[in-house]
Amino acid sequence: MTREDLTLALAGVLALAVLAGWVLHAMWARLRHGGAAGPAGHDEMALRLHEAHEAQDAARAELATRTAAQDAAHAQTEATLRRALAEREAELAAAMGSVGELRRNLGDWQRAYEDLASKPGP
Repeated sequence: MTREDLTLALAGVLALAVLAGWVLHAMWARLRHGGAAGPAGHDEMALRLHEAHEAQDAARAELATRTAAQDAAHAQTEATLRRALAEREAELAAAMGSVGELRRNLGDWQRAYEDLASKPGP
């Protein structure tokens, strides 16, 4: 075998190895991806993406609705509590006014009693 024959044989073997590798890679890719057709797979993926976007928009709308409802409930509760607080403060002010008036009356009664007690009796 000459040098040229050996070179041609090695080149042929290498070409066959490259061809076999390419065929095995194509078969592996087809098995790994389930042999899905390109455009049909893309259409399905686009449809799923569109459905996901619609679901996301619906979820955002529902979140906004729930947030608005919670804000309204919060405002109503806050208004109710503020009214109750104002009523309690008014009751407290009235009670404190009554206590002050009673203290003044008590002071008047004490002075009247002291005046009577300090006067000489008959």
